[in-house]
Amino acid sequence: MPFGGGRKVTVEPSFDRETYAPGQAVQIVALMQGETPDRVRGGKATLWMRFEMRNARGRAPGKTNAAGTYGQRDQMAKTDLGQVEPAADGTPRVAGALVLPADATPSEESQNLTVEWLVRVDVSRKGIDQGCLVPITVAAPG
Repeated sequence: MPFGGGRKVTVEPSFDRETYAPGQAVQIVALMQGETPDRVRGGKATLWMRFEMRNARGRAPGKTNAAGTYGQRDQMAKTDLGQVEPAADGTPRVAGALVLPADATPSEESQNLTVEWLVRVDVSRKGIDQGCLVPITVAAPG
């Protein structure tokens, strides 16, 4: 049985669009399913960029693992999410915005390179905080 009196509590974030350009704001609204508004205190959103470079010859520059893969994850931005009017069914919501860096590297997935952008949304509440990690797409400028 889940904690919290038998209710399953989940965070369901939504964004204002699917693809973003460098420098644009990412508008976030997160529903806190299974919770009541009086138990939600706000939240935080964190923007991460994951970069992974693979080398078919088994060696990549910098820190590598045995498979020749170099990777890193960098925190690019962070913001507070404020509680807003609950949804029509009474589900609590938090909202806010993150701004992508003006020089953000576009999302990419190829044989040798992965650039992935992720938004971590955490909602603070009475009890155990809940969160989730959601990928977003950053397009090349122009």
